[in-house]
Amino acid sequence: MRFYVPPFHDHTTQTRAFRQAFAKFGQVIRQAECDYWDTLRPLLPPPVAQLMGAHLHDAYIDILRWDGESKELALRLTECGDNPGFFCLNLLYHGVTMASQQEETLSQVAQEPSAQIAFHEIDILQGDAPLVFVQRTLWNTNVERGRKGHMIDTWKPETQWQFTGLEIEAVPWQEPYPAPVRQITGLP
Repeated sequence: MRFYVPPFHDHTTQTRAFRQAFAKFGQVIRQAECDYWDTLRPLLPPPVAQLMGAHLHDAYIDILRWDGESKELALRLTECGDNPGFFCLNLLYHGVTMASQQEETLSQVAQEPSAQIAFHEIDILQGDAPLVFVQRTLWNTNVERGRKGHMIDTWKPETQWQFTGLEIEAVPWQEPYPAPVRQITGLP
């Protein structure tokens, strides 16, 4: 992640000066992020700009379809937005390239019921035609890592893929929403 600031939870073991410096660090990174996105936004095609501005925190994968031959990745993200403004987001990425390790990680994330988006960002990798974008996503899970009985932290995988085109459709949240389908095809 280019602009991710890790959370700082343990306020009891650090000095006040450290906590203040860490807070200032977070402010500087967030301001750099805002400046960067403000510069980048006019260069993006409308669907990519829409995705970049979408509130995806706590969204999870309901449907994932990967076709390596056609280089298309289809995702349906559920519980996007803020309550009461929830919506589903249907995404179809074109011209996708993804390392095999990323395919495996994305498959594991899609199959993990607790996996939700913590942070996401869009960037331009290549400015020449065709434009090449990258989607980076940091996920939260409830999967504990560490020795048995000694949790170190939870598994927070990062996924990324490059793409050259995107179709996006926001679908309003309907109450009651059916249980997640968790359809996953084309990944290990």
